[in-house]
Amino acid sequence: MNLIRRAITQLGVYAASPIAFGVLLAYAALWFSFERSTFDWHAIATLATWFMTLVIQRAEHRDTQAIHAKLDEI
Repeated sequence: MNLIRRAITQLGVYAASPIAFGVLLAYAALWFSFERSTFDWHAIATLATWFMTLVIQRAEHRDTQAIHAKLDEI
């Protein structure tokens, strides 16, 4: 159980990193390059959803880091 908790926490940290946005852009570029016929408005909606998810995850991670920093001061 503890291993799963740590793995999920680490996944959240990776999703909040700037590298995750680069991975999303690379995925979109590869999708557009190799499967141009399926790159329609559904694909754009999917990528927009993933992008918004990463933005929300990054904001939550920054909030959590700020809370931890304040608690460390106390």
